[in-house]
Amino acid sequence: MTIRVILTTTILVVTSIAGIVSAQTPLGTHFTYQGQLRGSGIPVVGNADFQFSLHDSEIGGNQVGMTRSKTDVAIANGLFTFSLDFGATAFNGDARWIEVAVRSPAGAGGFTTLTPRQPLTAVPYALQTRGITVDENNRVGIGTSTPAKKLTVAGDMELGTTSSDNRHLRIGGGSSDGFLYGAAPALSNGIHLGFNFLVDAAGNDQVIHSASGTSRVSMGYGSIALATAGPGGAPPVNRITVDQTGLNVNIGSITIPPKLRSYTMHAYQFMPHFPFTTTGGYDDSGIHHAGPGERRYIACPHLPDGATIVAMELIGEDTYAIEGFDFDMTCTLGRTDFSGSAAEMASVVSLTGGNVWQTSDITNPTIDNDTHAYWVRVLLKIGPQILNDMEQRLTAVRLIYEITSPLP
Repeated sequence: MTIRVILTTTILVVTSIAGIVSAQTPLGTHFTYQGQLRGSGIPVVGNADFQFSLHDSEIGGNQVGMTRSKTDVAIANGLFTFSLDFGATAFNGDARWIEVAVRSPAGAGGFTTLTPRQPLTAVPYALQTRGITVDENNRVGIGTSTPAKKLTVAGDMELGTTSSDNRHLRIGGGSSDGFLYGAAPALSNGIHLGFNFLVDAAGNDQVIHSASGTSRVSMGYGSIALATAGPGGAPPVNRITVDQTGLNVNIGSITIPPKLRSYTMHAYQFMPHFPFTTTGGYDDSGIHHAGPGERRYIACPHLPDGATIVAMELIGEDTYAIEGFDFDMTCTLGRTDFSGSAAEMASVVSLTGGNVWQTSDITNPTIDNDTHAYWVRVLLKIGPQILNDMEQRLTAVRLIYEITSPLP
């Protein structure tokens, strides 16, 4: 016998109770469904079969998920209660309606579909609220119903809503605390990544573990800065910065232990330079000119900016003597600025019978290639007689220099 039935229902979420009982028991996706079945206005007594389907529209539309069946349900005074579970993917934040079909007594005849469909209000959406999805593995999706990680966000994220919020994201834990934060008072606008360090909303430096070192990477208005500090609770200090042109890199708080190096110019690098005066000697600008019986040779050294010349060595053979007079080689180091003004920086003279002569008396010893060109000149004595190659011979000139600071 077909009867006219009226179904009144109440939907209760009970998964939150499980979460209270055990904090380590994951929440399920089922919810409790209560109702009262009436036939011709009289509460039904006996057993009944139910079919439940979920839809995306009150009339027509599409069914969401599979139909759930409950068979041989005992009904007392028309009342029944049981659990329904359509799964996590059924609820993505869109509106849902439940359609119920029933037959009573159980197992007899066809099902009667009750109308209208019943809307699901916010209660079953406690796990899936306005675009937030929690799947069976407790993975949370925002903007997606299929999260792949513990938290999957499909779309843009924002920490804070104004530049003064100074919100931060903590990464890691224990002694490996890392922080990602935006505009920071006392630093700059932009993005900051700090290890064991952040700047709070009041502009205060926060070192999380005072026994550990700190570091920070900051990217602001066209600049990048790398900052570090050792253990002891100190905030990191900028060590390397790159400006907005990308061409200027500043490195601070770095020292290089003094290191001696040498630059050697062999004899074959020297070129003859013949102009001389009739008397030789120094002119008004302090430059020595070759005189009669002298030959001048010149070469240009290439030393790094910032280097400091500490000594100059003349290396060769000098045994030339005539009529009781010894004749010496003279080696001069000098520099010329770009206006043409020249000045001597150091000079060393050979002593008859030796082969290495050195001076450490250097004027303006720091090399600055932006303002000066540097040169080395050697004067040889040439007598009227044929000169034996072994009596006066240039082998090399060596400049010994020191580096004590980073070179640009």
